[in-house]
Amino acid sequence: MVLEFVEIAVAAVKLVGPYLPKLLDAAKGARDVAEVLADTGGQAVQTVQKVWDSVKGLFTSDDEVKAAGTMVAAKPTDAGRQEMLAEVLAQRLQSNPALAEEIVKLLGGEKRVQEMTVGAEGVIDRVRQTMEGAGQQMMKAGEKGRLSNAVQEMKR
Repeated sequence: MVLEFVEIAVAAVKLVGPYLPKLLDAAKGARDVAEVLADTGGQAVQTVQKVWDSVKGLFTSDDEVKAAGTMVAAKPTDAGRQEMLAEVLAQRLQSNPALAEEIVKLLGGEKRVQEMTVGAEGVIDRVRQTMEGAGQQMMKAGEKGRLSNAVQEMKR
């Protein structure tokens, strides 16, 4: 059961992590989340906003989540920092199974997800995602990031 919470937390952090600098800024009251994410575009951003709406209270009320989130916001593509935040979030989800279930639903339910995310000025080049059956594929680039020669294929 604990592994499920870890998987949910990792998926949430992978989705929200690249946007944390802007989301944490918005959480301070500087701007509305929709406004902050408007310049990034894409369908994935709608999911980012919904997942963020579910977990943002943890980033303001829980000092450990706030600290881990601040670390990720400083370096959104740092895998070690993402793992740290996912570990802390998994602990909170274990204490709040309803929140874990809500995040699973927001991420598309219990189906497969393939996602590639590149952060600030990163590049995804010459990559193919192939998936059989139900699931969701996403490729996204953060601020000044670039996707090039990237292909997604769904086999039914």
